[in-house]
Amino acid sequence: ACDGSACFVQHPCPKPGPGPVPGSPLTDQACFSLLRPTAGDLRTVLVSRATLPRKKLIQHSHSPCVTPRFVLAKLDSFGARSPLNTNGGMLRFLHQDEDDLWLLLERATNRSRVLSSGGARFVNNHFWNCFEDPRTAEVVVETVATTSEYLDLYSEPNLRAPMEWSRRFQAPLRCRVPTEGSAKAGVRCAPLSAAVNASLPFD
Repeated sequence: ACDGSACFVQHPCPKPGPGPVPGSPLTDQACFSLLRPTAGDLRTVLVSRATLPRKKLIQHSHSPCVTPRFVLAKLDSFGARSPLNTNGGMLRFLHQDEDDLWLLLERATNRSRVLSSGGARFVNNHFWNCFEDPRTAEVVVETVATTSEYLDLYSEPNLRAPMEWSRRFQAPLRCRVPTEGSAKAGVRCAPLSAAVNASLPFD
């Protein structure tokens, strides 16, 4: 996610294993890094690390949001699927978890904190709008929220079948993320509009 002056990426950052063994994909460590171009590639420069209240498997963030003072990510990950389905590859055994954890980076201090949206548990397909509200000291973000079955859509049998929108999408949300005070205040989410819902999705 870029704003014209800097590009950020949110990623899991497990502590390295012994010797050449990489860190585990199951970790409670989440980081923000800056992306720096080189002559032939991109490299990352770590700017912030946070410890999550629980470990996540293959943690990832779709479209982190950047404002003048903050970088915000919804922390998504994979979990065990039960029962198994007929998908090929990893998606036979795993699906994305519908979760409530967020990571907020303050750009001036490079400090990040973990927040929860409580009962608003979803997979963030992407943020489509994000801005700071100076009246409330909040970051306001609008998200296309999906279910744990969203990625199943792209298996060949499901592409051939009639689309079951409500199995893949939740209603889109507008979430308010506190930037001051205690993290216990939490992220507050509400439906974006009565005109769109899981059966008539917005994306």
